[in-house]
Amino acid sequence: MQIVTTEIFKYSELTEKAKEKARNWYRGGRNQRDNLDSVIDDAKQVGKLLGFDIDKVYYSGFWSQGSGACFEGTFRGSEFEPGGIRAYAPQDAELQRIADEIEKIINQFYSVALKVRHSGHYYHENCTDFEVSITDNTDNEVITPEAAEAERNLIELSKSLMKWIYRALEKEYEYQNADEQIGENIIANVYDFTEDGEVWH
Repeated sequence: MQIVTTEIFKYSELTEKAKEKARNWYRGGRNQRDNLDSVIDDAKQVGKLLGFDIDKVYYSGFWSQGSGACFEGTFRGSEFEPGGIRAYAPQDAELQRIADEIEKIINQFYSVALKVRHSGHYYHENCTDFEVSITDNTDNEVITPEAAEAERNLIELSKSLMKWIYRALEKEYEYQNADEQIGENIIANVYDFTEDGEVWH
């Protein structure tokens, strides 16, 4: 019988090369999409303040030309909360721009509604189908140049929100995968390693 003795190290005790190996192990062993759920929850809350009921967020990324985000759901002008975005995200100029433009649209007409569905093989704002309804107080469709322009603008604002969601996802992904954050997670979980950065079970 042989007894083999192995030296065990904490992450902070490793060389930089061994730390890099340890970080790569940690990144590869977790479902990184699960760690973005908080961003999706925040996006749904933002959508609610803007009048959107977001059922599902689709995204891909964060490294290819086809990367992006889109959502399925509905919009109702009656659900828009004036001032809601400024209270929720006082420093976010893009969300405030979207809110201001939406408010202008819904103030022009008695009723404004929208449905959006994912379409195609990718998950960005242009892989979506929109159905917009602008009606008067007798529930008749408004057919005017102003209504047609409002429809186009509402679709573009919906796409702007999708792009905002993607940037939020990308920012959180980059934060979670930064060397410093990965190192802190490894330390918090009290993993042990061999000298070359192999995890010790």
